[in-house]
Amino acid sequence: MQKDQIDIRRPTSNDVPGMLALIHFVHGDDTDIDLSTCMVAIYEQRVIGVVRIKTLSDGTHRLASLGVYAEYRRYGVGSALLSKLFEAHHERPVYVLCTPQLHAFYTGAGFVDVEKQDLPSVLHEEYDRMTLHAPSSTRAGVLSMVLES
Repeated sequence: MQKDQIDIRRPTSNDVPGMLALIHFVHGDDTDIDLSTCMVAIYEQRVIGVVRIKTLSDGTHRLASLGVYAEYRRYGVGSALLSKLFEAHHERPVYVLCTPQLHAFYTGAGFVDVEKQDLPSVLHEEYDRMTLHAPSSTRAGVLSMVLES
């Protein structure tokens, strides 16, 4: 597979089943999906990657799902998805809650660490839920990050 064979674009209604399958596969947030806030990576007519921003009840923007099937990782698909999404969405800040394993990836994309107490209050419950349900080895490491510009 070569990077120029991957199409990064907004999803169409035909992409929704593949998009939802991938979001479920990576245990992403599949609630309130607005296709205008999503990007998909298509390879050989298959959704291989997805990213979406979700606007929460107080107007906070959160990266709700970012997933790439394992066999397509390490080709820059996730980074390309984020890049394309942020070209189309200029609202900032955008928050993400992640595990320590993804910290370097998000730092590379321009996100910086933010303490839980500095998160919008609407994200506190989700942060606590992630911490509670995280495997004991990562429980101390749920990270909150923000992209401001």
